[in-house]
Amino acid sequence: MTGQGKSAIDTLLAESFKELAKKHPIEKITIKEITDLAGVIRPTFYNHFQDKYELLEWIITTDLLDPIEPLIQNGMISEGLVLLFTNIEKDSEFYSRAIKLEGQNSFGEIAQSCVEKILLKVIDGVHTGKKQKYSWLTPKRIAEYYAQSMCYVVITWIQSGMTISPKELAEIYDYIIKRSMDDIIAEMDRRGFTYFDWNVDSNDWQGYGWTTLYTNVLKDAEEFSSPVILFHNTGDRDNTVLVIEDIIKALKNKGYKFGSLSQKIKPVQF
Repeated sequence: MTGQGKSAIDTLLAESFKELAKKHPIEKITIKEITDLAGVIRPTFYNHFQDKYELLEWIITTDLLDPIEPLIQNGMISEGLVLLFTNIEKDSEFYSRAIKLEGQNSFGEIAQSCVEKILLKVIDGVHTGKKQKYSWLTPKRIAEYYAQSMCYVVITWIQSGMTISPKELAEIYDYIIKRSMDDIIAEMDRRGFTYFDWNVDSNDWQGYGWTTLYTNVLKDAEEFSSPVILFHNTGDRDNTVLVIEDIIKALKNKGYKFGSLSQKIKPVQF
């Protein structure tokens, strides 16, 4: 099969997958459903992709990242971000469904891996032959850092219903990425916002099991009269979902009450 023919089949399978994802959870979509809608046989799919998660990776790379790579390579970061967010917005129905994919092959993990690859290419091109000030700060770690921040911004934007324009989102991301935390906190104070940190970290991002999460949170929470407990809702957080109700019950039994953060509560700040 020629490269052009392979590309046509890839696109056909991708369109079939995206159409199905608008109606069904991605984790429940079968290869047979994809190939039936595309009008090809199952072996054809496996000649192109290992599984539907590799197909999702192809979609993210082809539809979103390939178009912006030339802009990023030429230092046109803002233009690249606007184009990225615009293409997501154009296919908002698909991406609004796709971000709900969680577990071992979550949308966030797949997207972050794709973004890391393109950023690593750019960073390697810029730093080739240059001596680094900090040896620990490798191109791979830099790519991972920026990929993680980018995916967080994109996913939360989609989750919020894309209520701001791609141009405004690009400006916000540029603002955040070019300023320190102190700069941002000072700006929040100037605008009259009150921000809250936390004093109990569940550390669920480390993938701990139910027992460790339950024990650590209860132990640390008892040190405070008003604990503010940090949990995460991104990536593979199955144990967080399983343990959080039991933690709430246990803390209530110890006399704690739960409520929303407000101006009446003294903020926890690092």
